[in-house]
Amino acid sequence: TQENCVKEFDLVLNASNAYWKNHSYLKDINKKYKTLFITYKSNLPHNLEIYNPFLKLSSINNYEVNKNLNKSKIGLCLSKKEGSCYASTEYLLCGLPVLSVKSVGGRDIWYNKENSIVINLNVDELNLSIDKMISNYNFYNSTKIRQDCIELQTQFKEKFYNYVEKLLPNSIPIIKNNYSNKMLHEITLDGNEFKKCQEIIRYFS
Repeated sequence: TQENCVKEFDLVLNASNAYWKNHSYLKDINKKYKTLFITYKSNLPHNLEIYNPFLKLSSINNYEVNKNLNKSKIGLCLSKKEGSCYASTEYLLCGLPVLSVKSVGGRDIWYNKENSIVINLNVDELNLSIDKMISNYNFYNSTKIRQDCIELQTQFKEKFYNYVEKLLPNSIPIIKNNYSNKMLHEITLDGNEFKKCQEIIRYFS
């Protein structure tokens, strides 16, 4: 998070061009709000120009994503169903409060009254909530939003390490040294990786 970063956008939607991301709702947002749309596919809808006036950035690197999130005030999550929703966590790590629709998949576990508002997916509620968050923007403490997210990540990481340790006793130090570029969840979900991991542990034990 960049505390003194100039906010050029009121809203940001960081999402792939998938229909279930509900980016079409951008066209219904009050035109007084400037919106940034970061996406990752080039085949954007032909009617994109009817959406709320905004800047579109496509297929930018992680640094550019971070820089542009920090130019925005509020992060939007409009999907009703998906997994962990990386964009939501990226918003929080940049200190952005999140306006999310009610969803299944787990992202709401990161939310509290100090970092988000969760609403039903409809135009009226969307605009009312944007008005509320913009009007009370000083209520949100970007440093605390980021710190709370990191603390929760740390708690989850320790729980996950404990889970892996039960599957593969005495494995965590060895896994950390030999899987520096591989996400731990791949080890538990992929049978071949699990076997490789077992072999590495046997070798170093």
